[in-house]
Amino acid sequence: MRWMIQSVFWADKEAKSNYLVYGDTISFDPTYRIKKYFMVFTPLTGVDNNKKSVTFGAGLLSFEDEKSFLWVFRRFLEAMGGKEPQCIITDQDPAIKNACLTVFKTARHKFCMWHIMQKMNDKVGKTTITPLKLEKHASVIYMHAVFSEFQEEVRQSVCSLGIAGFNKNGNMEYHDVDDGVRNRKYRVEYNAETKLTACGCKLFERRGFICRHILWVWAGRKMYSIPDVYILPRWTKKSYRPIVCDSSGKVDEDIDEADIRRVGMSKAWSEIYATMGLLDTAPHKHIKQLTKILRQFKESIADKHLPKTKDREMEDLLGCKATKDIDILPPNKAKNKGSGKRLTSAKEKGIKKTEKRKQRCGRCKRWTNHDSRTCKLPFAKKPPSDDEEPSETEEVFIFLTIFKF
Repeated sequence: MRWMIQSVFWADKEAKSNYLVYGDTISFDPTYRIKKYFMVFTPLTGVDNNKKSVTFGAGLLSFEDEKSFLWVFRRFLEAMGGKEPQCIITDQDPAIKNACLTVFKTARHKFCMWHIMQKMNDKVGKTTITPLKLEKHASVIYMHAVFSEFQEEVRQSVCSLGIAGFNKNGNMEYHDVDDGVRNRKYRVEYNAETKLTACGCKLFERRGFICRHILWVWAGRKMYSIPDVYILPRWTKKSYRPIVCDSSGKVDEDIDEADIRRVGMSKAWSEIYATMGLLDTAPHKHIKQLTKILRQFKESIADKHLPKTKDREMEDLLGCKATKDIDILPPNKAKNKGSGKRLTSAKEKGIKKTEKRKQRCGRCKRWTNHDSRTCKLPFAKKPPSDDEEPSETEEVFIFLTIFKF
């Protein structure tokens, strides 16, 4: 009996390392298709301390149903040692929702809306916009993307806030802060002894950095640095990567081989250039001796370091050699839900209507979007006699003929 691939899941050492640090929130998006077998590509991704996407794992599924999603989620948890995320974000697919509720017992399941994804702000230099030492401290500890958002809170704390009320009870201070931008008041609770502070806007709980209202109170209390309890490690420059163990429990502490090779090659070239510089005034026998040594060294390693083929590169990547006896067949082309056509928006319809009208080419004599200057038909070739515009049926027939298998 010969078997056929139905589902595949993949996660490497780098993905596991990323998950241990940034795996509090993951995103699962099964909207991609691979071209060859039309299988569903399901990456599980997150965000690192620089607000860049990182991959925790990926799956290939033949079917887009609850059973397949259950399989990929269980393989994901198995690869990550059973550690569940705090939150998983998916689209509004009932099959995914049921699979999440079944596999992830403690994680919160959230839906991803199109308007949540916003274009990232343009990168700006890490220069402070105020003389506040709190801002200076933030520029040292935060990554660039988070610091840019923190700076906006600093600017608003200086420009748009005022005092609306104040009460004190022992070590507790209650500040009513008037926010001129949002046209409302927020209460900030500040403990003068422990420096613990809370604000009604809940920005720290939602975003992971201090809001403008707390900054306004701290500046008034002459605080020069952000307390450690309000510094989320994932947004800092010192976000660490813990040691990752393989499936047998062995600690993998290997340094990146590519970095070692790059440094080693640089040092080797430096030695070669320095030696060649000394040979300008050296006797000829020294040049012959160096040439002989280099030739012998080249011959000794030539057989050991042959150019890698694509198959050999893939074997090195996977860590195992390909077997000659293949018992597992490639998957059949998957056919999942969806009509294959998407709805076009009013904007796209308007753009299509305003597209340049077809004109008749003087060289090929066809109705098209090019003219005789840009026509690909050679001058020596006799143009066809048919002057009519080809029908849509003819164009579709050519398309199907090319991709027929």
